[in-house]
Amino acid sequence: ELTRLRGQDARNRTPAELEMSRYTEIVEPERTRSPQPANVQPSGVKFTDVTTDAGILPDAGDQNALPGAVSWVDLNADSLQDLCLMVGGRKPAFWLNNGAGTFKPLSADLPVLLNSPAHAWGDLDYDGDVDLCLTGKELILVFSNDGSGRVTKAGELAVGPAALKDLLLVDYDHDGDLDLYVAQAASPPRMFQNDGKGAFTPVRPETGLSPAGAAVERILFLDFDDDNDTDFLLTQSGLPNLLLSNLRVGAFADIARQLGLDSPSDNRNVIATDLNNDEWRDLVFLRKSGDLSAGLGTKAGKYQSLSLGRVTGPASALASLDYDNDGDEDLFAAGRLFQNDGRFSDFTAVTGLESLTGSAVQACPEDFDGDGDLDLAVCLENGSLRLLRNDGGNRNQWVRIRLEGLQSNRFGVATKVEVREGSFFQRKICDGGPLLFGIGQRRDVDVVRMWWPTGVAQNILAPALKQTTLVKEKLGPPSSCPFLYLWDGKKFSFFTDVLDVAALGVPLANGKMLPHANKEDLLIPGTKVKYKDGRIVFQITGELREIVYLDSVRLSYVDHSTETEVYPMDWAGSPPGPSRLGGFRDLRPALNARTGRNEDVTSILIARDGRYAARGIRLTRFYGLADSHSLILDFGDLAGLKHPALLLQGWVNWIDGDTLYALGQGAGPSPYGPRLEVQKDNGPWMTVSENIGLPGGIDKHVIVRLPSGLCGKSTRVRISTNLEVYWDRTAVGNLTVEEDGSTGNQPLISSDLHFRGFSRLVRGVAGVPPHYAYHETGQEAPWRPQQGFFTRFGEVSALLASTDDRLVVFGPGDEITLTFATPPPAMRGTTRDYILHLSGWIKDANPSTRTGDRVDPLPTRTMTNYPFGAEPNPMDRDYWETVDRYNTRVLGRR
Repeated sequence: ELTRLRGQDARNRTPAELEMSRYTEIVEPERTRSPQPANVQPSGVKFTDVTTDAGILPDAGDQNALPGAVSWVDLNADSLQDLCLMVGGRKPAFWLNNGAGTFKPLSADLPVLLNSPAHAWGDLDYDGDVDLCLTGKELILVFSNDGSGRVTKAGELAVGPAALKDLLLVDYDHDGDLDLYVAQAASPPRMFQNDGKGAFTPVRPETGLSPAGAAVERILFLDFDDDNDTDFLLTQSGLPNLLLSNLRVGAFADIARQLGLDSPSDNRNVIATDLNNDEWRDLVFLRKSGDLSAGLGTKAGKYQSLSLGRVTGPASALASLDYDNDGDEDLFAAGRLFQNDGRFSDFTAVTGLESLTGSAVQACPEDFDGDGDLDLAVCLENGSLRLLRNDGGNRNQWVRIRLEGLQSNRFGVATKVEVREGSFFQRKICDGGPLLFGIGQRRDVDVVRMWWPTGVAQNILAPALKQTTLVKEKLGPPSSCPFLYLWDGKKFSFFTDVLDVAALGVPLANGKMLPHANKEDLLIPGTKVKYKDGRIVFQITGELREIVYLDSVRLSYVDHSTETEVYPMDWAGSPPGPSRLGGFRDLRPALNARTGRNEDVTSILIARDGRYAARGIRLTRFYGLADSHSLILDFGDLAGLKHPALLLQGWVNWIDGDTLYALGQGAGPSPYGPRLEVQKDNGPWMTVSENIGLPGGIDKHVIVRLPSGLCGKSTRVRISTNLEVYWDRTAVGNLTVEEDGSTGNQPLISSDLHFRGFSRLVRGVAGVPPHYAYHETGQEAPWRPQQGFFTRFGEVSALLASTDDRLVVFGPGDEITLTFATPPPAMRGTTRDYILHLSGWIKDANPSTRTGDRVDPLPTRTMTNYPFGAEPNPMDRDYWETVDRYNTRVLGRR
């Protein structure tokens, strides 16, 4: 029964259904709340109204005022949070923070707001400042910031006559820019996709982001299941809440009912926070009845209800803040302050907040004076603003974190930031501004960890207390490929990565998927192979954020003339087909080699020696993409070559899936090449190929046949691209190709799958590929494991003996030790090289990768798409019995 269900589930059931079925296995205990004593005594904190003293002109307000909203944002990029007030029927009001607890007004040429004060701030065009989205009449108005805080209209989006309720900027598709989600009364919500330059296009309704019949009042982003993608909570007036779970197949599904969140909504307001410091996002609801309640998030998924208190009056303000820096989140609700002491006691009076007169419709916490505690900006029902300074919260210690995204969106929106000290744990989600963590009377912090939207973790050890730490996003290595290590006679040493060209589930912006191969023939020079205990032993490791599906392994050897160099006819972009072997004679380097900027690199490209032609390659902000660059090779007289071909050896820093998707939307230049052009006898440049292919990873090769008609007494070759590819050796010679061409095959004696850990990364200088120190390992991955059924540890040779879709499935930290028999001696007068033949696939954990968060569905050679969708399952019962016998090791989110 389990075999049958798993075969169906891989194709026909949503991840949410799988996770909540009776076959679900919980693999790790849920985090418990950090032990902290209940604080039922007054904290000594007082809030003082400093509106006038801070330079905010007093406003008596208007009892007939339309709804208002307040926000904090760094308008002029000076690392100080400025203040914005939006009230219907008025122009927006801005105040620049002077840095001494005072403000000065900033004039802005903006239109009078209509009924809705809804607005959203974010860096829409990745220029390092915040831009503005504002509601207009049947329009969303988009304003660009010039960096000084002055905004000018840059565009508009037609949204129809339904009243606008809420705007949210968040990177829903994980392509590194902020998209716009719009809520309207009596109309389904709409997502607008950012092209990376601040221009928006509607997302098609089939994604599930515009559920039919929905009339949404409020939108929140949250990763409710902590799987590193963006989910959404939508609240409706009088209708059930919706929780749109990101399925990672380009679609979202409402699973509010499964989570216990589908009761009819009577909310005045709702926020997401972590009340009990267990890392799971909680939801706090302020009901129209005045009840204040929470839905506590759990690892099991279903929310647990908790009553928090009750307020009187019609006020709707709701905010989460650790006002006393004791390390947990307190609540400001409808003008009342509730202390998170295990009972959520009302501390309004003892903190001086009873002096706040008027109905608070919205509140926004921020440390505007930089003294290490959270102050409050409150918008009242009459449209007036109150600035309440926190006096005393900074008696407890604190840490402030400001983020700068380099591959993620610019200000790190949706990044999870954690603070740890011993058993103490606290997590906050970045909304684009700085994050202030109170830590009580602790003397230090062990680590601050960022989980960026890319899925990469970054640690800051022992950050300084009572000051701001700017964290710039750590770049790479992103998801990549398994590694191959060879025995060098004393130890295992890094050789290269494998199966780079077999990446599954990588979407392109045009709705198609990145093509993938399912095999690699890898040259291993004979000089690199040393016997270990009389055997040939290789290690293949999973160390980055991917799942490896290894189908078969075969080792062959080739004995060839010492005057010949042999290479598999296999590289990224090579024609599919059976294994072929190319043999080069008369190879010679270029007489002269120069970059497109006329830099001499002749000596660098003579031999494969680990020196790379990196000069003139200028990187962009897009991972793996450079400015256009070229290499011009002068080979002189090639007229005598009968079968001329180029041998190009080097490495490529791959564009990851998220970046590729963003570039497909127009966020940056389209990747091209490498393009090959030939100039014969000083004539015109002739294009031979727009894309000759790429070396399939680190220190690999490309072979390109040259038309004999273009080879003259003087022959120059130009290779151009904007990809981050670095050449180590370039040569030209006579090429002959044979089917297979191997001398013999070596039997696989054993293959042992086990856990090993993660090798220490050895970063190269600019243009030099990273390497990994095999014997320096760590046990903890800096990312979450993908979930599902992996192959159990132990002997797996039966799965690798033939290419038959019976896969060894392994992930980060795992290793396969491959042991082959020793071959007979090479024939006299020949040189021996080896070819490692691998068949299989990889699937990285980039958020944009389809089903990148889990093992299923298992790939097959007959699949026409991945994931499969409705395509029938070609596997028989014997296949599924093999899967059930071997794939019994369950991994899941931490």
